[in-house]
Amino acid sequence: MENAAEQVDIAVDDNAEQHRIDFSAELERLVNRFSIDNKSNTPDYLLAEFMLHCLAAFETTSLRREAWFGVSLDIARGWDEKVMQAIGEASMCWSNIEGAGVFDSEKAKQIGDELLMYLRHCEE
Repeated sequence: MENAAEQVDIAVDDNAEQHRIDFSAELERLVNRFSIDNKSNTPDYLLAEFMLHCLAAFETTSLRREAWFGVSLDIARGWDEKVMQAIGEASMCWSNIEGAGVFDSEKAKQIGDELLMYLRHCEE
């Protein structure tokens, strides 16, 4: 099954290679556990590899569809304002707000920007 994990790129984060291997192995175990491989007389690792290739083909097709329509299905669209508002509201969660000190809006913006960058990176 290692071969399929190397060929199919399902990147989820910075640990994508490890997640890809874990996902491949778990998918193979699920196929085996539910005896799905028995119905087609196909080894579990081959069915798992096939499913991984289907996921990769779907991702490629989705990206090509977005390009054809000229749109991006950005799951984080419109989140900027909500994230920044949430950070501002969270800054008011002190039991003694008067003794909390000075609110550093630049640091809050940096935190919000980093969170938004992370969220956008996760969908790639």
